[in-house]
Amino acid sequence: MNPLRRLIERRTFQTSFGEARCFITCDSLGNYVRVLSLDGTYQSATYLDDNWSSPPFAYILAFDCMYEAADDGLEIDEVLMIGGGCFSYPKHFLTHSSSARMDVVEIDPVIVQIARERFYLDKLEAYLDARNEQDRMNIWVADGVQVIREAPDQCYDVVINDSFEGCNVSKAFLEKESIEQIGRILRPKGLYMTNLVVKQPRGDSRELLAFTEALHSVFAHVHLIDASDQEFGGAENYIVIGTNGEYRFSNTIELG
Repeated sequence: MNPLRRLIERRTFQTSFGEARCFITCDSLGNYVRVLSLDGTYQSATYLDDNWSSPPFAYILAFDCMYEAADDGLEIDEVLMIGGGCFSYPKHFLTHSSSARMDVVEIDPVIVQIARERFYLDKLEAYLDARNEQDRMNIWVADGVQVIREAPDQCYDVVINDSFEGCNVSKAFLEKESIEQIGRILRPKGLYMTNLVVKQPRGDSRELLAFTEALHSVFAHVHLIDASDQEFGGAENYIVIGTNGEYRFSNTIELG
């Protein structure tokens, strides 16, 4: 039985990629979760009230594997997130790190508005304001491809790509040209982390394999981490990491 069983609230928004629904439901433990859905696919989610900064989706928390690289010597000071969505990971990252900065790029201004009104982006901004840390987050309503083209060389320690065109992964960031641009703006041992989805039941992994091959043409090391979500899933989620640093990550899948 689907644990998302109790529909409490329903609202619709017209985004650049079609009509999105916002509703509140419950997880398997009875915790209230607000979800943004586009074309039947969950795009973002947040717990309510005191848990506002905790991401419900497993793949969002999987981005924290960057701290395993920090244990191996990576300094995480400057992070770029492409595809901010409803700011699920920025909320978590900025409230759990003491000094790191994050630039968040989201192409759709309606999504940013929804994030501020329904997914606690306003609370994150108030949290940073209260600590006089407004400069730790910069929001760009822009095309991520253009942002990486214009960014200075070696200005980020980590680049996170969670960008989608509607329900599909943004193809531009899977291509070699964009990967080379991201390699240029990363510091020498930085991380390029991408959320890649293999939809079920087809389970076609050709895109995943092609992407890992393209990463290998730019980075010395490629890691694949299973970040599938049994509760909010319906697809296979992977965090794919390209880096020139010598790092070890938990729960990796052998490439081959």
